[in-house]
Amino acid sequence: MTNFNLVIGIGEDGYNNVLEAFTNKKIASFARIMIVNLLHEKLPRLVLVVCCICHYFNVNWVQQQWNVIDVLWKLECQAIVGPIVGHVSDGDSYRCQLMLANCTI
Repeated sequence: MTNFNLVIGIGEDGYNNVLEAFTNKKIASFARIMIVNLLHEKLPRLVLVVCCICHYFNVNWVQQQWNVIDVLWKLECQAIVGPIVGHVSDGDSYRCQLMLANCTI
């Protein structure tokens, strides 16, 4: 789930919304970071995304995030820094699968 936003409310409704969230929502136990490693020795790494995850996601979720990053990069960064060469993985099987698929397109 992306863009999660819990509206608490006031009074008894607010209390019930908080209680329902603690009962039914999953608390993230991992963090995910997307970093741009610019290919120039004098440019630092750039953190694009930091988000909490519960490690319950699939290959489609990862691909959708990469697609959003690709579009935003082309709009905002490509003219200044250059194109995205590719996405890489920290070893997670979903990201490895996508990384390999993207390299063979």
